[in-house]
Amino acid sequence: MFDLNALGLSDLVRISAALRVPPPVGTMEQAAEYVVRYLYDNLLDKQTGERSSALVRCYKTHPYAALDDDLRAFADGMLDGDADRDALRCLTLLATAGERPEWNDRRRSFSHQAIPLLSAEAVARSPMINELIVQLGVDVEGLLRPRGLLVDVQPRTFNVFHVPDALGSPYVPDQDDFVVPYGIRSVVGFGGLLPDGELYAVILFSRTPINRETAEQFRTVTATVGLALLPYIESVFDGAPGREVPAESLAAWRMAALDQLLQVREVSILEQSLRIEQALADVEDRAAELTRSRAVLADSEARKAAILSASIDAIVTIDADGTVVDFNAAAERMFGYAAADALGASMASLIVPERLRPAHHAGMARHLTTGEARILGQRVEIEALRSDGTEFPVELTVSRIDVAGPPMFTATIRDLTHARRTEAELRELADTLQAGLLPPRPPRMPGVEVATHYRAGGRGLQVGGDFYDVFRLADDQWGVIIGDVCGKGAKAASVTSLVRYTARAAAAHSGEPSDVMHEINAALADGPDADDRYCSAVFAKLCLSPGSVEVSMCSGGHPSPLVVRTDGTVEAVSAAGGQLIGLFEEYEASCEELTLRTGDVLVLYTDGVTEARDAAGDLFGQDRLAALLARTAGSSAHDVVAAVTRALQDWTDAPGDDIAIVALRPLA
Repeated sequence: MFDLNALGLSDLVRISAALRVPPPVGTMEQAAEYVVRYLYDNLLDKQTGERSSALVRCYKTHPYAALDDDLRAFADGMLDGDADRDALRCLTLLATAGERPEWNDRRRSFSHQAIPLLSAEAVARSPMINELIVQLGVDVEGLLRPRGLLVDVQPRTFNVFHVPDALGSPYVPDQDDFVVPYGIRSVVGFGGLLPDGELYAVILFSRTPINRETAEQFRTVTATVGLALLPYIESVFDGAPGREVPAESLAAWRMAALDQLLQVREVSILEQSLRIEQALADVEDRAAELTRSRAVLADSEARKAAILSASIDAIVTIDADGTVVDFNAAAERMFGYAAADALGASMASLIVPERLRPAHHAGMARHLTTGEARILGQRVEIEALRSDGTEFPVELTVSRIDVAGPPMFTATIRDLTHARRTEAELRELADTLQAGLLPPRPPRMPGVEVATHYRAGGRGLQVGGDFYDVFRLADDQWGVIIGDVCGKGAKAASVTSLVRYTARAAAAHSGEPSDVMHEINAALADGPDADDRYCSAVFAKLCLSPGSVEVSMCSGGHPSPLVVRTDGTVEAVSAAGGQLIGLFEEYEASCEELTLRTGDVLVLYTDGVTEARDAAGDLFGQDRLAALLARTAGSSAHDVVAAVTRALQDWTDAPGDDIAIVALRPLA
């Protein structure tokens, strides 16, 4: 469920992932029904707990001549008898979901089943339709022009159609019958052109106000919906005859659409990367300010008043009895006490939660008696107490001030509420992006057991650079790729996406490993930042037959895959190594062919496996990996992967580099 009041970019990434591949259906109408139903059910107003949209609809332009009898009859009811129907296009309602029963069946629509688009002038007289087409960036004249079967293999995604205030808007009809009684506050539409030149558009009639910033984010969903509808371009309506569309044309358009989806994802990743970098910069700046504040405070008592008033952090000074002697303006704002009320009071009773006060008093007494200092000079994260009784997380640093007589103590306190929330959002985003770079689960390959493992190295909010993918090429042919891109984080994630989608698109076109590797190399070597975009990878084409698998494999600078035979022999694939992908415009592939028999296991992995280090700094190494695999002969692919991951856990406790493993085992 997604809150339309606080819809973030990570939410749109997850929505796109859910819409990109609808459940198995037979027509474009069924795919569109999945899209509108998903948006209707999952966009909520969490302030009210209700669905945000009263109605969600998907439209598509369609030639009048290709409509069924019912839709033609509906369109005829809106046409003059002399209207030219030969080249006429209609804006047809493809799918609908809403709160009234009749809003969940396109055939029950009173006025939108098939809207004739006679001419640009006629379209202009329908404000909502005209504004929808214009805001999406589509040329009305071009949309109505007769065309061939496939007019363009380059997908088109456009701006959004946005009506921020639906009440009284000329672009939202039926004010008295629809807008007012159902509380429609805003309207958002998004869409583009399919390769046959037909327009598709999804429109949300929302009870939740939608500002322009939120509306713009729906642009990331446009290409996804186009990909969901594309496979059914030859079969639009349930029960209607289909048409033949060249498979190569659809494949070319899909490859271009995937490229565009990648570009949208790269923009999203870049925006989030900038947010992460800015957040880190802010943390560093605040740490520097805190350090400077401490130095100035220790250097001169004369500067104390200026520091106290200017500090962005709360500063509270107490004497040896725990009585507040300084309480700056930031502390007033943070804790809700006026300085006049705080001075002379016990600090513990003001800002320390009751459950923590015994430990606070014990620590003070211990330090004053023995000099033991457990937290002095340390950054400690703890809970603090506001004047209204609410607790909140803070970062606390306590310094001792040695003066004549008993010492005093100054606490510098930073509110971590926003930082914790930001960190949680960024961590969720990083996890979402990482999940989007890997298949959700190993596919079921007929006659072959597939097992995978992935672990991102390091700690924090970075996205890993290792990747793998397993996908079908034909009924008895599959593609497998595993690789390691340069670096980590948002930039590495964008390169990972580029490599995966290029591999899928190139494999769909050719399927030959050398061609796939050349296409990946060309994609990485092209562009203004090409010097930083390179990777190692292995691509394998699997041809399945009963009891065996023929493997054609090409490698670019990647560790050698290993084959575990049933007799315990472990063979290194000689196609390993070779030239890293993306470093040079010209690429020379290193390729090999091999045969897997029943029970053999092909293990592909990234260098995080062999370069894992133990406490002494020794590498796990390929020899140790080969010896381990020899002991797994005859085991399942899942047991082989489990054995490797257990061995790595025993070898090192450090996060180290990313790790990716794919194991393939032909079955009897």
